[in-house]
Amino acid sequence: MKNYMMIYAREGDETKLRTRQWKFGDCDASDIRFTRSKDERILYAIVLGYPKQGDLKIRTLGKQTVIADGGLRNVTLLGHNGPLLWKRDAIALEVELPGSINPTQPAYAMKIEPTGKLRTD
Repeated sequence: MKNYMMIYAREGDETKLRTRQWKFGDCDASDIRFTRSKDERILYAIVLGYPKQGDLKIRTLGKQTVIADGGLRNVTLLGHNGPLLWKRDAIALEVELPGSINPTQPAYAMKIEPTGKLRTD
């Protein structure tokens, strides 16, 4: 049975975020939140920390999850000019973040463009 993407709003352990005193420093690249555009054509993944070695793995977006009927067309990093290297396999969507970005910023927003509309059923 395939999973449909919009069942998920998050990836990662939320318990560390449920305290009054939480800080972005408590988060890492396994803490990801998802949202989509109003027209359901763009998926955004907000990553709450920099991944070790700069390779981001979004497990929720592996091929086991149906994002759109036509798959993925492009993945970009908001605020970065230039293409990203990415691939999607059975386990995760893997994105190689550029070495030019600041690894100490608190969050990174990925724009994920499917072929066609996002699946929500």
